[in-house]
Amino acid sequence: MDDFFSSASLFWSDSGKAGTGEKRTSQMRDLEKLLMSSPFLSEGEKAKMAKVIPLFSDAVLADMQETLIRQNLRFLQKKSAK
Repeated sequence: MDDFFSSASLFWSDSGKAGTGEKRTSQMRDLEKLLMSSPFLSEGEKAKMAKVIPLFSDAVLADMQETLIRQNLRFLQKKSAK
C-alpha cells in the first residue's frame, strides 16, 4: 500500500454503505469526468482517485469537484502564462 488512494477503503469501515440515489450517481459520474479530464494529474493518479470516489459522502464529492475545478484553472493559467 503505497499511498492513501490505494489503501483508502481501510479508513472507512462502512465503505459501500453510502447512498446510491440518482443524484449521487450523477454527482459521482460528473466528478469522475472532471477527474479524468484534469491535465495536472497522471493517468495513474486519476485511476487511483477514481477508485475511492464511491467511498466519499455527498458533501465531500461536491468539495472534491470544486477543488478539481480550481486546480484545473490554476494549472491552465500557469500553462497559458508561459
